[in-house]
Amino acid sequence: MFRDITLDPKFFHCYQPIFTTTRFLGLNPLTCHRTPKSYLLKWSWTLYSFNCVLIAILTILGFYGLESYIKAGTDGFVWSKFTQNHFLSILDFAELQLLGFYFVVVQPFGFKHFAEMMDGFGKIDSLFPDFESENERRLCIIFGSGVFVVFSMVLVFDGIVVWRNVNGTELGLKDYTFYLVYFVLIGFELQYWQLVGFIERRMRRINKNLKHSDDFPKQFICFYPMHRTEIPVTSDLYHVLQPFIFVTRAFGFMPIAASKKGAHYVVYLSRVYTAYSYALGSFMMFWSLGGLHEDFHASNSVRMSNSTVKYVTLIDLGEVMVTVFVGIVVTPFKIKHLWRLLASFHKIDAMVAPKKAQNERKIVIVSMVVAILCVLYVLTYELYLWGEVSSKNGQFWVFMKRYFILFSTYFMVFIEEMPYWNFIRLIRRRIEALNEVLGKGLDVFRNVTKLWITPVKLNKKNSGSFGILSYEKVVNLMKMYELIGDSVDAANDFCGVSILCIMFSCLIHLVVTPYFLLVEVANGGFFFFIFLQFSWTMLHCGRLMVIVETCQYCLDEHQKTVELVFKLLSCELQEDVKDQMKLFALQLSGRKVRFTSFSMMKFNRSLLTAIGGSITTFLVILFQFGSVGSDVYYSRD
Repeated sequence: MFRDITLDPKFFHCYQPIFTTTRFLGLNPLTCHRTPKSYLLKWSWTLYSFNCVLIAILTILGFYGLESYIKAGTDGFVWSKFTQNHFLSILDFAELQLLGFYFVVVQPFGFKHFAEMMDGFGKIDSLFPDFESENERRLCIIFGSGVFVVFSMVLVFDGIVVWRNVNGTELGLKDYTFYLVYFVLIGFELQYWQLVGFIERRMRRINKNLKHSDDFPKQFICFYPMHRTEIPVTSDLYHVLQPFIFVTRAFGFMPIAASKKGAHYVVYLSRVYTAYSYALGSFMMFWSLGGLHEDFHASNSVRMSNSTVKYVTLIDLGEVMVTVFVGIVVTPFKIKHLWRLLASFHKIDAMVAPKKAQNERKIVIVSMVVAILCVLYVLTYELYLWGEVSSKNGQFWVFMKRYFILFSTYFMVFIEEMPYWNFIRLIRRRIEALNEVLGKGLDVFRNVTKLWITPVKLNKKNSGSFGILSYEKVVNLMKMYELIGDSVDAANDFCGVSILCIMFSCLIHLVVTPYFLLVEVANGGFFFFIFLQFSWTMLHCGRLMVIVETCQYCLDEHQKTVELVFKLLSCELQEDVKDQMKLFALQLSGRKVRFTSFSMMKFNRSLLTAIGGSITTFLVILFQFGSVGSDVYYSRD
């Protein structure tokens, strides 16, 4: 059972920091022996026994310290003067003590699985030996050191500073043992994180080798990025992308530029636009924050009439600033995913030429203009109403100073989400092109017989004459679908941070805005302010629906692809074509289209139900803590 574990020197070089740390904490009772070509890890009963005795002593001292603390708080009558805090202390402290004891004692029972895991790492490294052990070791040391330093600072602050100030006493030996056992728990978690990290990096190596073994034709390989900071795109694709690239770049969310080279355009990351984006984002963030802070603490606050409104408005508008600033900051670091997305579009368009590029460009322009006009209407309406209210109090310019830049930042949130739903719509167009080819193949069999479901046996000559679903054509369609999957992943990765903040923004605003709307209605508020809140509610519902419905339409189109492939499988195809169609069906079931943000939420219509339930819950909470029967928002003198 307790056999020796052989480790490759390169892997042990990476694993040594966490191995040494966990062995010191009693979680790895193993000894290490160096051989000419490897390292041997051997189970040590002596080390295990020592660890068990030590953790038992620490656990007993920890419980003794807990008992002393409880007695001191109950004047010696432990059970007669128990309070809820005492029960919580027992649950908190005792649970940590027992977990630390458990992690050390059960080490022999997990050794078999540990040995299998180490053997698995060795086999993978023998197949893919090209990895930088020094980089992995450095990452392991930096991550582990950071965790222990932060945790040590927290323990010192809690155990020495807080304890001394609150209780007026110094910690004794029995009290420190609790914190020592706490380190065992952190060490166990750290070991788990590092081992999962080893697995993730090996999966990444496997994927990298699979990607490099891809047998795309040469005409598709040339479309990979020439450099890390640029990517070629066709003229048609660039003309479709140009409108929203121009608009989002003006507001700092797409710091890229393009130059024409021959028949194509080369899109690249621009340092000038990147600097402009960061400067704009910093200015908008700090000026908006300053205006909000000034109005929050002002005695003559323009918008915040009481404490409830202050904190609700702070969350409402503060989230807007964070969303914009984060979206601007992370974009240059995510630009490689944009190159992946554009490269996938380029390859797909080389397989199936896009149709009606001019119409596509018009759709992009019209949709953006409509969205911008709707946002500008509501923002202008709010500025006008608040300008009228503040003018009556002689605070018009005070209001503009505090809130004009903040409202401009609000406008930028709506610009930030435009790339995502435009990219998703372009992905849907390419799925439609794939479905069009499959549909033409299905029409061939429908035209051969009046009832297409009847098996139709086509000989090789006839199949070749149709030229729709030959073996090579199906292979190209499978490659096209794989590229569509790559484009979906790239869109999720490129817009993941921004879209997560935007969805959180939608949730916050769809709670706060209806709250103020209902408060105004309940108080018989000014009609124009009620209509303003209604407009904001509709606008936020619209931004949510645009994202969700764009993704849902794309998912529906993908479902059509699945249906077409299975309908074609029911036809009497040639053997080689049918076998390839079966592989295509398998590919569809294994590589599904999913629009997510870090796998935290899936963008489809089910999200509307989840958000609707959350909004209802939060509104009930707000009305419980807020005063509905008083003027909590607007000043109507």
